[in-house]
Amino acid sequence: MEAHQGRVWAIAVCSDDAGFYTGGEDATICFFKDTTDINAEENAANVEEFVKTHQELENLLRGKQYVRALRLAVKLDKPQQTFEILQEFLLFP
Repeated sequence: MEAHQGRVWAIAVCSDDAGFYTGGEDATICFFKDTTDINAEENAANVEEFVKTHQELENLLRGKQYVRALRLAVKLDKPQQTFEILQEFLLFP
């Protein structure tokens, strides 16, 4: 295991499945917690927010609401999209 310098000598699993402890050759005890579910929930929330904001940007562009679209494109750090919105806004006001 990367948490120990040397070999792991003991592993003890928690009775409530909260995680497990390891004891190593380096005289340290480490606790490990399974965060798979938490990470999956965070990733799902991030994907949902990404889709939502990009859909909002597309809707603003279709509705020719260039000022709001420009603000959102800058907020999303999309330089190419920002440039294209500025071109559209300046060429066809």
